Amino acid sequence: MKGAPDNSGKANPVPPPGFAYRTDVIRRLLDALGMLASSGDLQAGIMQDNDVDSILIAARLQMRRILPFQGIAMLLVSDADYSFAVADCEPESSRPLIQKDIDERILDGTFAWALNQNRPVAAPSGHPGHTLVLHSISTRSRIRGMFAGMIKSDEFEANDPSLYILSVILRNAAHSLESTYLYELLRSQNLNLELQVQKRTQELQKAREQAEVANIAKSQFLANMSHEIRTPMNGIIGMTHLLLDTELTQEQLNFVKAIRSSGTALLEIINEILDFSKIEAGKLKLEIIDFDLHLIIDDIIALFAEQANSRGLELICLVPETVPAALRGDPTRLRQIITNLMSNAIKFTSQGEITLNVSTVEETDEALLMRFEVIDTGIGISPEECKNLFQPFTQADSTTTRKYGGTGLGLTISRQLVEMIGGEIGIASAPGTGSTAWFTAQLSKQHEKGQAAAGHYGDMNILIIDDNASSRTALHTCISSLGIRSSTAGNGSEGLEELRSNPYDLVIIDTLMPGMDGFELACTIKSDPAVSSAKIVMLTFPGYRDHCEELRKQGIIKAYLYKPVRQLQLYNIISSLKNGGKDRLSMPAASRRSPSGAKAYQVKALVAEDNIVNQEVARRMLEKLGCTVEVVANGKEAVKSLQNASYDIIFMDCQMPEMDGFEATFYIRGFDRGHRIPIVAMTAHAIQGDREKCLAAGMDDYISKPVNPERLNEIVDRWINQRLQNAGRPAEGERDQNEREQAGSAGARAAINLVQLRQMFGGDDDLVRKLLQLYISSTLSLLAGVQEALDMRNSESLARFAHSIKGASSNIAADEMTRLSVQLQEAARQEDWAAAQALCGSLEDSLKEVDKFVTMFCGNNTAVEDERT
Repeated sequence: MKGAPDNSGKANPVPPPGFAYRTDVIRRLLDALGMLASSGDLQAGIMQDNDVDSILIAARLQMRRILPFQGIAMLLVSDADYSFAVADCEPESSRPLIQKDIDERILDGTFAWALNQNRPVAAPSGHPGHTLVLHSISTRSRIRGMFAGMIKSDEFEANDPSLYILSVILRNAAHSLESTYLYELLRSQNLNLELQVQKRTQELQKAREQAEVANIAKSQFLANMSHEIRTPMNGIIGMTHLLLDTELTQEQLNFVKAIRSSGTALLEIINEILDFSKIEAGKLKLEIIDFDLHLIIDDIIALFAEQANSRGLELICLVPETVPAALRGDPTRLRQIITNLMSNAIKFTSQGEITLNVSTVEETDEALLMRFEVIDTGIGISPEECKNLFQPFTQADSTTTRKYGGTGLGLTISRQLVEMIGGEIGIASAPGTGSTAWFTAQLSKQHEKGQAAAGHYGDMNILIIDDNASSRTALHTCISSLGIRSSTAGNGSEGLEELRSNPYDLVIIDTLMPGMDGFELACTIKSDPAVSSAKIVMLTFPGYRDHCEELRKQGIIKAYLYKPVRQLQLYNIISSLKNGGKDRLSMPAASRRSPSGAKAYQVKALVAEDNIVNQEVARRMLEKLGCTVEVVANGKEAVKSLQNASYDIIFMDCQMPEMDGFEATFYIRGFDRGHRIPIVAMTAHAIQGDREKCLAAGMDDYISKPVNPERLNEIVDRWINQRLQNAGRPAEGERDQNEREQAGSAGARAAINLVQLRQMFGGDDDLVRKLLQLYISSTLSLLAGVQEALDMRNSESLARFAHSIKGASSNIAADEMTRLSVQLQEAARQEDWAAAQALCGSLEDSLKEVDKFVTMFCGNNTAVEDERT
């Protein structure tokens, strides 16, 4: 994708489709966030005070929290002569200077102009290096006063989002002042006449009704804000998912990834603010269900693994064998708290390690008190700053948000959630020494589910060799929970000495160690007859996969695991090595991905959605899952479509013109008796109670916007498989999964050893599809490098590209590509350019065959020909 060349002769990149739309949406979202951020805590102090002095003080305190004013003055209008007088000033020493500035602004007309703007107005200050900020204190009916704040010029920006909040605070203060004035007037009239008492009673009743309406409006405001923000966010994030699956230049790819990253970060901020508002309003409820603690911990570790690896951090998890796995509670909120603490730890740690430590504090027959600690080696903060960390919209210092990002709400929400689950939360830290964030949680036991039996591995003995002490401890704890004996060593030399002194069945070796690294140590062990019988498992990172795979093929190591190690993966590898591949510890069904039911059985889906962008996002996502999709713009059209055609599943937006999703569901349920079609709410409403409202209306499931493609896949799979079973048709797992594979040519089938590939990745076809598609795109780039190296007669570069193709091909069981790349590597070493050129052509032809297989297997044209031309 290229644009017209500029004067320099280079092509200008064409912005991805929808770029201007997303820019406009993000601008509107920033305005919405300004209002949303003020809907909770920022209103409370002002609205609850009922006298003038308290209102002014509360407003001043709130404004101090959002902008670093050097001096603040509140001027109120006199009812007698309509003059302005300073009613509140802080610090008092700034009163003369502010008064002087105000007098000068009255003379030059700026003061009067600012009264009519109803927004912050910057004016010159007589104090050098400072700016005077003016803002009227007014309601729609009248002006109540003027705010004047002195701020350093270099700390003032006209487009600062904090100024939006300043406006909201002052509007709330104005309404509070007006309410106070009215109440005082009513009390005064009550002293004069009985008639005034009756009138006062009526007005108070009206005020009470207005307050109730205001509370309802606040809840409705949160719901509407959630909907209005999530609707365009679904377009932004959904379109970027689709864009990433199209052909893009590298520059465009970087742009789209940046948009997706920014959209995801913005969604996290929105979710934090909505969570905070829901908790403040008492609308967030906990659920009590069974869950597996080990699975939650493993998922969290996996979530942060790539981020930690990219920053060079060691990510460690310590879960002693005494900690039960089968528990009852709210796993979603538990995961949210741990994730918040882990995210903070990684954000503020540039080197060293992050450790998640889980322990039991108290235990009874029915329940237990758990303690979770996240320990980092990051920048740390002072004890004084620790006290403020759990306050809303607070960071450790004023530069933190600018440098590291975030709303400062994550820890506040965590504190409130911890209190809801009957625990406590805290942090211990000092500058430069890292931090320990901790919380406790009250959880119940599952008596019907026993723990994993110890002693399953008999007399097995394992040696752990890792230079990181925390990592050694974590592995030792994990292995001990299986009843296996284990010892540790801090480096390769110590490990060899221990191995030669005592017999071990298995050696677990860290790849990166000072002195003798893991690769050298593994080769040394296998070359020593005295210890070569020990099986070796390597702990490594994705960047070293090719080297580990080579050692595995040579028989030097038996297996390798990526750090941080997930417990279930380690258990299964140990079990497999102990029992020759039999009696593996099974993964829970919920953690295994299955092939899409939509692809196994052609699904016809109906999407009812009024937003054009969201229509396209839903259509493309469902088509990628193998669905045939029809789209309508409202509930009325959805009902009409069902009278003329049949569908396997319906995705229904809730807010639509003419007929909304709830009414449409009511009509559909009226005529689908005996043939119930699954209806899934696909809605931007995502606050507490929305899911229940959808289910109560007759819908079967619920997915919130922005739509997550994996979540959408799970929903389609679940409901389609259920329909197939209810109809007496073979379910997805019982169908012939090789139908489409057998339809291809013999050449295409030979391009990839699918049986071997599925065995390598545990039968996870979704993962296999992703790897195959990634292989095609990456190998195209490598072949381009091969041709360039041939043109330049650069044997070293040619050998390097051939080696990369060999490693990638062997990892996806592309046997012919592997064989040809080995030959090309040898030709490069011998500088046999004629043979190398011929092999390059053979590799290109072989890649075409692989592409045919991938197209057939994935149902998606990877377009090798287009890329090469």
